[in-house]
Amino acid sequence: MRKLNLKLKVFWRSLDKKLIGIWTLSFLGINVVTATFITFYIKDLNETTTNTSIEGEDNSFETVDVDTIGNAPFTEIGLLSNNQDYNESYYAITSEGYLYTWGWNLNGELGLETLDPYVFYPTFVNLDGSFNDVNGNGIQDYGEIDTITNGDKVKDIYHINYDHAIDDPGIFAISQEGYLYMWGSSYILPEKNTAEYKYSKTKSSQNMNYYISPTFVNLDGSYLQDDGKDALEPARDIDGLLYRDSSNNIIDVKVPTKTEGDKVKDMEIYATSSESHGGMILSESGDLYGWGRNKSNIIDQNSSTPVSTMYDEIIPIVYSTTDTYPTKTYKEISVINNSLEGYRDQTLVLALGDDDYLYMWGDTTLIPDTRHGSIPISQRKKIDLTDPNISVDTTQSSKVKSFSASRYFAALFLINEDGYLYSIGGASYVGTAGNGCNPPTDETAKFVRIDINCNGNIDDDKVKYVSNTNYEVDLVT
Repeated sequence: MRKLNLKLKVFWRSLDKKLIGIWTLSFLGINVVTATFITFYIKDLNETTTNTSIEGEDNSFETVDVDTIGNAPFTEIGLLSNNQDYNESYYAITSEGYLYTWGWNLNGELGLETLDPYVFYPTFVNLDGSFNDVNGNGIQDYGEIDTITNGDKVKDIYHINYDHAIDDPGIFAISQEGYLYMWGSSYILPEKNTAEYKYSKTKSSQNMNYYISPTFVNLDGSYLQDDGKDALEPARDIDGLLYRDSSNNIIDVKVPTKTEGDKVKDMEIYATSSESHGGMILSESGDLYGWGRNKSNIIDQNSSTPVSTMYDEIIPIVYSTTDTYPTKTYKEISVINNSLEGYRDQTLVLALGDDDYLYMWGDTTLIPDTRHGSIPISQRKKIDLTDPNISVDTTQSSKVKSFSASRYFAALFLINEDGYLYSIGGASYVGTAGNGCNPPTDETAKFVRIDINCNGNIDDDKVKYVSNTNYEVDLVT
């Protein structure tokens, strides 16, 4: 230890004390300056807002802290379209109705105006595409920020690719104003060959197969007018670049207008492959439209129209020439599609009419008073529970409050206006219809009113809610 102390003393005496002092003072001085800078920077950061623009009711714009838009709690969160590699994307809707997305973005499924393949955090979706057009040229120039409006608020969101069947995502959203928007792959979304969509301002000219930002669905086909004719404007992509044809001529497109005829209250979208997909749209007025493959004749119910017919454009549903039902407007729509597990490609439409009767057409598996299997497609049938060909029990009201069908065509349940539960089963899944207490001779032939508690008194079995998944049913009495 004495030798070590002696060596340390020799080392200390050999050091240049003046040089050490200079370096020490310099080090302390740098740290003081750094600390002062950091203190002022943090203070400035706390006093500075991250700015965006929000439109007030008077159409004026106010700069706000972007965090105030996301302070509301999320009321809905879920999984968006994902592909065969299970690359998942997510969405969330705030209590105010604003939509956020994040995750994989391989085909524009996030709707965030970007081609980035992955977004790491929830990001606001500018549903109506509004921005602060400082230059007044209708083009979102550099530095012109998105605006947050009531038109961005979402009521419902729908998406395709539930079973990872294909690599083409398709997403729809109905705004709280009632307008319908879509984004994702144009391969499976409607109107891909219509000029206003093909050369859309929500696409990038680098890849025209995908809408990378929400695009408005012009359901009633109305356009801006100019001297009694459809007004035209140069088509531009999401970066403001002009679309040109093979001869380098600028492409002009019509300018869609938002009207009451464009408003939507319900819709369905489905796909089992990139060649077998489609959907239905129910307008606010109750009119029904469809697009995609005419599977089970759900879009055009005339038997002379092949089931292989593909409708790229949205068209009104075509009823059979022998259809005599007066009601052709609806409150609610559901489309059940199944080509899984090796079964035939089955598609069934269930529509709750404005007269409160349920209407069914397409695959016959769950349609009563129909030959199942030998004739796999049925025209529209009205479900009248007082008809002995439709229901075993004909003593109650036929008006329907709600309904739910299995994706695998295992069973269909409905609740009438008095709260009684009825079901009909598919032949391949005996027992799923829930008739164990009082099984009919054939639960696939007619609807049966269910004795839920098996006490023999069917009149005390009323329900408020029914939910049917693949092979399981949940009830709230």
